[in-house]
Amino acid sequence: CTTIGTTAALVGLTITPPAGQYVYLSSFSVTVIPNATGSNSTAAYTSTNLTGSPVWLVGEFSNAAGLATVSTMQVNDVYPTGLKSQSAGTAVTLIPNATLASASVCPRATAWFGP
Repeated sequence: CTTIGTTAALVGLTITPPAGQYVYLSSFSVTVIPNATGSNSTAAYTSTNLTGSPVWLVGEFSNAAGLATVSTMQVNDVYPTGLKSQSAGTAVTLIPNATLASASVCPRATAWFGP
């Protein structure tokens, strides 16, 4: 990840196609890296301009001693035929709806453009 946010609300993705082209989302992954504070919280990555408006849930969890758990890839979805955007020439966004209390978040996506 070249951009890692210390709160989930800071790290969203925007995929902007050329005019007249659709976005085909081929993969989406989110890694959560808890800090030493440890906490329990969740966030949902919501989407705009994707057919079906998919949502992906991520969270951070501390162990019984209150120590942060190790980093985990919590979403690792692959769409071989692509999730097609609803409107040509319009960006697709993948944005978390809340911050995680004590974690860094690293989202990644791959996509292509086409008719």
